[in-house]
Amino acid sequence: MLFRSHRDRRGTIYLNAACAPRHGVDVQGRPLRHLSWVTLQENGEVSEVSHRWYGLKGTLLYEQLLWPQSRP
Repeated sequence: MLFRSHRDRRGTIYLNAACAPRHGVDVQGRPLRHLSWVTLQENGEVSEVSHRWYGLKGTLLYEQLLWPQSRP
């Protein structure tokens, strides 16, 4: 899966990594909520982009790493 991002001249990063539907249920029947997640380094550079699915109590249940393709 690919994602697109753009940095404007002021340094703002825009990310297009939508995932539909945002609400779902896993194979165990647990309700899921989706967020696109971006992790930044202290210098403002993007270090990771992922899709994350959380349970209703905010527990991270699943993560799909989009960028970089693998963790060091």
